[in-house]
Amino acid sequence: MEGSGNREALKALLRLIEETVPFPHIAIENSERPESIATPFEHAQESQIREVMEQAFQSLTATGYGPKEAVNRLRTVWPFELFPALLQTLAESNNHA
Repeated sequence: MEGSGNREALKALLRLIEETVPFPHIAIENSERPESIATPFEHAQESQIREVMEQAFQSLTATGYGPKEAVNRLRTVWPFELFPALLQTLAESNNHA
């Protein structure tokens, strides 16, 4: 939020998403058809996943985590734990393999 340039606009956007995501409908759909649940980044390109992972890494380091700590933290966070090769690349690019 700090790096967004417009904290209030970002807060408003997040609030809009919170208020409009149809959680009851999602829960019903997931319980009736569990096989239809998509995994995070299921249809995303690797570059898009790396971008989100890098943003999460930057956020962690901006809040006080060291680079090595940040990478290790991401290794335990779902859905990033689903992408060990990308996490390894992130660690290597930040010299913390």
